Amino acid sequence: MGTGWTTSVRVLRGWILAWCLAVCLKTSSTRAAGPNAEPDEADIVVVHTMGLANDTVAGTLPPITKDSSCSDMLAWLPPRSSPAVVFQVVSEPYASLEANFISNMELHSTFSRENLYLVCLDEESVAIFDGLGIRCVRYGCLGCPMSRLDVWVLRVEATLCLLNAGQDVLMSDADAIWLRDPTNDFASDLNMDSNVVASRAVMPFPLYHKWGATVCMGFAFFRAGGSAMQAFMTVVGEIVNELGDDQKAVNEALDKLGVVWDPTSDMDFTNSTRPGTGVIENITANGDPLKVTLLPHNKYTRSCRRTPISNDTIVAHCVSSDKGEGMATWMKEAHLWNLPDDNDSGRD
Repeated sequence: MGTGWTTSVRVLRGWILAWCLAVCLKTSSTRAAGPNAEPDEADIVVVHTMGLANDTVAGTLPPITKDSSCSDMLAWLPPRSSPAVVFQVVSEPYASLEANFISNMELHSTFSRENLYLVCLDEESVAIFDGLGIRCVRYGCLGCPMSRLDVWVLRVEATLCLLNAGQDVLMSDADAIWLRDPTNDFASDLNMDSNVVASRAVMPFPLYHKWGATVCMGFAFFRAGGSAMQAFMTVVGEIVNELGDDQKAVNEALDKLGVVWDPTSDMDFTNSTRPGTGVIENITANGDPLKVTLLPHNKYTRSCRRTPISNDTIVAHCVSSDKGEGMATWMKEAHLWNLPDDNDSGRD
């Protein structure tokens, strides 16, 4: 069979899945709004950005790659950038996971899909999210083979462009489920002067053993702030091309630039209940050193086995060996899934 026929079938599959997910999102938003909600209130989560998706589906904006210019990347700036631009990358195997993330984000925070800078890597994901009224940033070669290095470099390059344009950026993996609004922790008096505010990880291991915890790029907030952040992210960009992993690059950049962690702050990985803070003295902004904050693990949880999800949890980013659709099973068991099953989508 010809490739055109195959592509058409794949896109049709995408549209069918998009319709199913739209029903799920609409149903979950109706449940969140309550049975007595006005129709407009219940449906707004599904329809309010449909026009935005239609405006870009014709491909009038340039597709992006890791080598795109900043002007091309900024052309896709989402309509809402406050409290931050949420940067994500998705492909078809992770589409329902992403839809679940969006549903939880909109249910539990002040962020909306209009904050998303969502890079779609294949035709199926473009069809799915356009069908949901969620704008996809087109990747330069939809469906082409690409390495993880390409994704990591794209994340760093796009973040640097957005920061240089004065836009705060929040990296959040689709499996980092928001159970409460994280905004207060970015804007609190304690963290307001932090350039990087992130959850905790153990990779890379040598730095975990050296520090007690590392920056997790699965949930990391980068505050736009002039030359200091630009200098830091430039070093990150240089290292990510060498290591092929943006989390390793961010942490290695901190180490290379001589981050000093406050010994009175909480640098434990799983047992932390207070922030861990560090500074880079030789990178300054308005005379102040660049500051990094690690959020406490009891609120921003990575190891859900050691620190079970509780009423204190703000973001649950549970370590799992499952990939793609396989993650939905344990998320449902952990009550992190906000989309009804397909066979429940038509029920009251």
